Amino acid sequence: MEENNLKKIPFFTRAKWAIFNLENYDFFAIEKAKVTFAYFIKIIIIFSLLTAIGITYKFATTDFSTIPELKGYLTTETIKYIEQVPKGQLYAIFYSISTIYLFAIYFVMIALDILMLSVLGFITSRIAKVLLRHSAIINISVYALTLPVLLKAIYILVNSFTGFEIKYFEIMYNAVAYIYLVTAILMIKSEMIKQEIELTKLEEEQQKVREELEREQEEERQKEEQKRKEKEEEKKKKDNEEKHKKNKGDSPEGSMAITMNDECEGDTRTTRRV
Repeated sequence: MEENNLKKIPFFTRAKWAIFNLENYDFFAIEKAKVTFAYFIKIIIIFSLLTAIGITYKFATTDFSTIPELKGYLTTETIKYIEQVPKGQLYAIFYSISTIYLFAIYFVMIALDILMLSVLGFITSRIAKVLLRHSAIINISVYALTLPVLLKAIYILVNSFTGFEIKYFEIMYNAVAYIYLVTAILMIKSEMIKQEIELTKLEEEQQKVREELEREQEEERQKEEQKRKEKEEEKKKKDNEEKHKKNKGDSPEGSMAITMNDECEGDTRTTRRV
């Protein structure tokens, strides 16, 4: 796939490929860093928008006056002021602030996850004997985190609304990302092997074609050589025949015959005169 076509792929198509079509990771590996970075930013924005919903819901359903840790910070006047603000406006402001805050926090956290994953990817690629550039491994790491990031956003939403918890979610988060990374590298290796096999077959076919062409050229040269020899022999034969005829005309018997014919013709003319 050409680089210009890679730029034109919509975001949600990229996300779908990153989750369900691991055979397309070789395309992601060769794309420019700015394209991958734009995809990374969009993923963080979606993550922040989703998780901010859960946090805003918690904010809306929490009675802060009953929280002991906040009693020293929330005075009666502050609580009254908050209660006077329209709920819709208050929640909209809180949602906006939460989104920006989450974007800043998770931008750094997920970037660190990508760096850690790229180190593991570099080690895996060397073990698998797949020589990938650092930029390619980082690109693959970004796309490998697509599903874990979306799962994390969904988990935070579910936890906010229901209180449901998964004890080892962070371990699962990292494990899924690493599985995607390793699978992508192995599939790239498989594709490289397939291309090498096809290239070898192509070279063999080209070698056969070259040999066939050389054989045909050799046959043509032999035919031309045979024709040239036949022409030389024919020419030589003609030259010999002409030479033989010429030698026969110059022989003494031939000269005597010519002289006798001349004398006979002379006697005939003399007789006619008498």
